[in-house]
Amino acid sequence: MNVSGLALKDAFKIHKFKPEEILIVQDDSDISLGSYKLSIDKNSAGHKGIESIIKTLSSKKFWRLRIGIRPSKEKARVKAESFVLKKINPTNKKILYSMFAGIIEKVIEKDTP
Repeated sequence: MNVSGLALKDAFKIHKFKPEEILIVQDDSDISLGSYKLSIDKNSAGHKGIESIIKTLSSKKFWRLRIGIRPSKEKARVKAESFVLKKINPTNKKILYSMFAGIIEKVIEKDTP
């Protein structure tokens, strides 16, 4: 994960993508579970995988969909290490599936004339 840029390197050579034509989906421990943020042209905020992509592309002008993974607001002071890379429980899976379904619906709505 920390060298995610390497995975993009060959794809960019073969397909001649421009950075602004891609969307990177990443976890974000600063966003509550069930929430997300879509952005473009942002710094890595310390995310090693995003730093690798910025370095590989020599650009930060790509789309990022940051998926919240922080379990609840009550646990705001809990360090990310306590829940990142842990098995996702069934309740939280339902929250994530519902969020993804909502994102897909929004994308379809924007593409429908």
